[in-house]
Amino acid sequence: MKNTIKIQGRYLIFRDQALRLKQILEKKFKISQENEIYLDFSKVIFVSRSFADELLNILSEFALNKKYIKIIGQTPAVKIFLNIVKKTKEKIQKEVFSFSQRGSKI
Repeated sequence: MKNTIKIQGRYLIFRDQALRLKQILEKKFKISQENEIYLDFSKVIFVSRSFADELLNILSEFALNKKYIKIIGQTPAVKIFLNIVKKTKEKIQKEVFSFSQRGSKI
């Protein structure tokens, strides 16, 4: 695939790693005419909750700007964990939205 970034780290643990990846993505989108980049996670065997959370924040931020990032080649365990973190974030956002709609005060 033309616009693919191969992730070399086997263990993605820290938010800083995700933020460095964001910088790479920004540069790649800037020089590319494409609006989609693939992240190849085929060498990754572990992602922490904090890395996954930050990565999902970054994917959302790019999507708001019509720049899309697709993760490919992830192991079943990494894919499942990313989905767990994504669902947890969605649940929290839904609860916060529901709470704010009720006008409740803390």
